[in-house]
Amino acid sequence: MEIANGLSDTGEDLFMLASFLVWPVGLIAGIVWSFTRGNKYFAIGMLTTVIGVPAVMFLAFIAMVLMWSGGI
Repeated sequence: MEIANGLSDTGEDLFMLASFLVWPVGLIAGIVWSFTRGNKYFAIGMLTTVIGVPAVMFLAFIAMVLMWSGGI
């Protein structure tokens, strides 16, 4: 095990994995929790975060590609 910057490779990989898993797990757990507790509007807001924001970003990306390629 090589030590780099005070962390072993295994520890660094573990923290990297945890950083990628915290957001999706937290969002899914928050949506389930809010629907089961009756917080409908909080659940809708979290669903907008999970579905709406990536959809808008994807559409904006497509629009930029079309503008740069001269399609529009």
